[in-house]
Amino acid sequence: MAAQLPAAAWQRVAYRPGQKGPLVREAVLLPVWRWENGEQVAQALHLLVSRELDGRQVKYSLCYSPPGGAALNVAQALYRQMQRYWIERVFQEAKQQLGLHQNQTRSWPAWQHHVALTTMALHLLLDTQ
Repeated sequence: MAAQLPAAAWQRVAYRPGQKGPLVREAVLLPVWRWENGEQVAQALHLLVSRELDGRQVKYSLCYSPPGGAALNVAQALYRQMQRYWIERVFQEAKQQLGLHQNQTRSWPAWQHHVALTTMALHLLLDTQ
């Protein structure tokens, strides 16, 4: 799908500062609709397609914007997509250093409480080191 988009559709967006200058990707925000069986109205969503400047790595994300809310632009959507990296890093560090992977909860609220406490403990460890 990304290969079929015209070159004029892509926008270059700096999504965060880096050590060697801003990190830049090309992105397109396309309207899409989600329709499930039994629903009378389709749900309007956006499909964010982003790629490295050389086209090697392509990422796809569905973006929800509430009806009547502020319009979603490419820069906001790309920033949100790239924030997932930091969330995944927190889970990886919590599993390695604090044993999050040994969790044996039996309900969603218990799991959420355990993850919240583990994340706060990880923050304390990183702050005191």
